[in-house]
Amino acid sequence: MALNYENVGLTEIIPGLKKSGGVDESIELESAITDRVGGQPLFAALGNENKASTGSAVSAAVKRKVSITLSGTNTSATSLTFTGGTDTTSVTIAAGDTASEVAAKVVAAVNADSGALVTASNEGPVMLFEFDTAGAAANASTVSVAVTDDTLSAGAAVNVTLGADAVTRSFIGILAHDTFKGTAEIGDCLSYRRHGLIAVTVVDAVKAWEPAYLDSSDKLTATSSGNTAVDGVFRSNAEAGGTAWLELK
Repeated sequence: MALNYENVGLTEIIPGLKKSGGVDESIELESAITDRVGGQPLFAALGNENKASTGSAVSAAVKRKVSITLSGTNTSATSLTFTGGTDTTSVTIAAGDTASEVAAKVVAAVNADSGALVTASNEGPVMLFEFDTAGAAANASTVSVAVTDDTLSAGAAVNVTLGADAVTRSFIGILAHDTFKGTAEIGDCLSYRRHGLIAVTVVDAVKAWEPAYLDSSDKLTATSSGNTAVDGVFRSNAEAGGTAWLELK
């Protein structure tokens, strides 16, 4: 069922409150919506005020991942050095070790190094190093393998995933109604309510005149502790999981 102000009867609103439409605006989606449309909180896209999306208000920090590929066969007993940020790990390799065998030894040595800043894995001669701490700062860290045997070589580090810091997107309103298909695609333009009354689903019981908040899952609630304030108040009572009127200021 579409969640808009037509879905809540006037008898559910506190006495003296008149039903008013509010202000609807249209905005382009930067992400698809596959479950439902109406009633969902909407957040401004990062770096583009003309686009928006549902989902989470806070994007999680991302860990940097780097791959290095070995090639050739080691011809003499020697060692190589892995550098990951400020930590280095020395790895002993034997004559006749193939690139895949050397890669496995590098992975084992790095993961056994208590000072290592990365966690390593490999698939054959291809090694993958993931920084233990998420964030953009890791993007400036050196990741390399230095080999002394001329018949064994290590390729340059290739970024598989760049690190990124967590970012909070701003709440801009509530999607005003369902589409006829109940879903929306990237690039669709949908109406959302920035000001005025709109019916929303609440995650726990709310009472009229209580300020509205978004919880860690971006569900609407009247609980303030640990949650993000929304510039609006509930204008009707509702049980947990029920539908309440929200007035956006």
